[in-house]
Amino acid sequence: MIGLIDYFIKRPLLVNLFTVMILIFGGVTVWGLQKEIFPLVDFDVIMVRASYPGSSSEDVEKLVTIGLERKLKEVDGIKEMNGLSAEGSSIITIEVDPDYELEKVLDDVKNSVDSVDDLPDDVTVPTVTSLNNRQRAIIKLSLTGIEYDGLRKASKKLRDELEKISSIAKVDLDGYRVDEIRIELSPKKMARFEVTIGEVARAIKERNLNLSAGKLETPNGDIIVRTISEFKNTAEIEDVVVRSNTSGSKIKIRDIAKVIRKPREGSILQRSNGERAVFLDIKLKETGDVLNTTRLLKTKTAEWFEKNSKRYQGLKYRYADDMSYFVKRRLNILKNNGLVGMVLVFICLLFFLNFSTSVVTSMGAPIAFMVSFIVMDSMGLSLNLISMFALILVLGMLVDDSIIVSEHFYQKLEGGMDPKVAAREAAIETIKPVTATVLTTIVAFGTLLFMGGIMGKFLWPVPVMVIICLLASLFECFFILPSHLADFCRVSPKQKGSRWYQRLLDLYSKSLDLFLKGPWLVLGASFIFLVGSVFLAKTMRFELFPGDDVRVVFLQIKGKVGTPLIKTDTTMKRLEKMAMETVRKDELDQIKGQVGVLLSRQSRKTGHHYGSLIVYLTPPGERERSTDDILNELTDKAKPLAPGYVITVRKMQGGPPRGNPVEVEITGGDLEQLKKASKEVLE
Repeated sequence: MIGLIDYFIKRPLLVNLFTVMILIFGGVTVWGLQKEIFPLVDFDVIMVRASYPGSSSEDVEKLVTIGLERKLKEVDGIKEMNGLSAEGSSIITIEVDPDYELEKVLDDVKNSVDSVDDLPDDVTVPTVTSLNNRQRAIIKLSLTGIEYDGLRKASKKLRDELEKISSIAKVDLDGYRVDEIRIELSPKKMARFEVTIGEVARAIKERNLNLSAGKLETPNGDIIVRTISEFKNTAEIEDVVVRSNTSGSKIKIRDIAKVIRKPREGSILQRSNGERAVFLDIKLKETGDVLNTTRLLKTKTAEWFEKNSKRYQGLKYRYADDMSYFVKRRLNILKNNGLVGMVLVFICLLFFLNFSTSVVTSMGAPIAFMVSFIVMDSMGLSLNLISMFALILVLGMLVDDSIIVSEHFYQKLEGGMDPKVAAREAAIETIKPVTATVLTTIVAFGTLLFMGGIMGKFLWPVPVMVIICLLASLFECFFILPSHLADFCRVSPKQKGSRWYQRLLDLYSKSLDLFLKGPWLVLGASFIFLVGSVFLAKTMRFELFPGDDVRVVFLQIKGKVGTPLIKTDTTMKRLEKMAMETVRKDELDQIKGQVGVLLSRQSRKTGHHYGSLIVYLTPPGERERSTDDILNELTDKAKPLAPGYVITVRKMQGGPPRGNPVEVEITGGDLEQLKKASKEVLE
């Protein structure tokens, strides 16, 4: 260690060149680092989904969910399993034991689900997925202003254009109804031709084929044979022969039915600011940069609208839930704090050190940061909301060790010691205390590496970044700083001594003597402060991730099962109108209305008795009222507008995904008893 310090002090040109290279390469590296929202995380949760169209929740439970759960109980590595049976759908959530490998449990779950052979014929093939954030939604785009058929066509065209961006994983269409072909049979015509529904279904099934026909071996190689006879349009369906006789007469579909192609009738309605809408939910690839992708996406969208303005006259678009805003905001905080902090450190040092020593010392933070960015890039780390929080947190710690070494050096320099000798002695004499100080901080933050669960997976960049930055600062403090001090810093006779500083020392000396003479008084005062701080801490509100700047408010309604969709739609329209009148223009970004959907913290439920209103607000700096003020007013005005519905108003949860503050789980075999018990618990 001492040999390395001597080596660098004797070679200032090498150290200066090395410093310039660090600043250049660090700057280039931070420019190229991937910017994302959160670190990539596997949630150790597996979802099994199956659809049973047209069935009640009780039938789904008996015929689908219970059968799947019975088979899944055989799988090792399942910590907890919960099944949700709703109208037409079954969702089983599996929490994986952290002691087991996720991929192994996932494969076992897939095999178990595939082995279930007693599901009803109408049940779709169950899908098994592992929850993670590898494909992250970065922004939403709504299309409004024209008739629904035009919205469908425009949304598909725009989706295809946006998916050409290499960093976009996919674009989901929300509110888009796919086409379906309806064959409306005429009972009178069927009776006249004596044709049954079974004959029609069989004829269509035999005509619409895409089957493998084996392999044809030839001297030139094998040829795969496949029979393809799929319908391409409604005319081909109309020409299907249902029955023919020996005289040559044929009965076709067109003779007994109408073939209509139109959007599938859905139970979910979507609106934006009260207008019928289709939403594009853009998702980023694992390696994508959220800032670059969002910038390119907005450019392409503007170009597409300019190009197709005549084709889709009146079509409007609007962005919402732009996650790049939070990344840019955190980057600006990091940049501004770094610049302001460096200037303030320099100004403070000028009160105690000379100009050259202050400059060299204040350069410790940017050099340590550049080294950290280079290490981040080599480790494959990214700049995300968590890692940038860690960088902001550690910013004030990076110059502490440099200040200690520089002050020690300056004291020796004022005593007449040669700069090189002073730099060497200052570095050697402060190695142990400075290293011990840094190591204690590293140990304190290092304990976060052992935090388990989803929270631990999200927060691990904090200790990693703090440790990297502190080690980089320690490296700069003992190998770069001493050389710069010896090379650039001198003390002139006029700079020696300072009257105000001497007066400050005299005042401190007298105060210290006073405290040393009354140790019991000092101990008593310290004890009072300790007890008082503990008492005040108990009265303070605890919030793990504050949501002060949350920009999304959810207003949701839940009616009785069996409520008609039109009634829920009418209620939602009243709520949408109220929300647009309550939230001021400078506060409102967009309102998304969904009829037939309930968005909970853990899942998405569908049914005619559900409705969700998502209010996207402008950034906090652009409005006077806080999110809580707007939420409270929406809550007060919403209750009279939805009689017969349970209303919930909440704001989006800040920080990583986590459960509710308090959860009560009631289990049993009788559904009616469970409902009764849950009501008693709520009361």
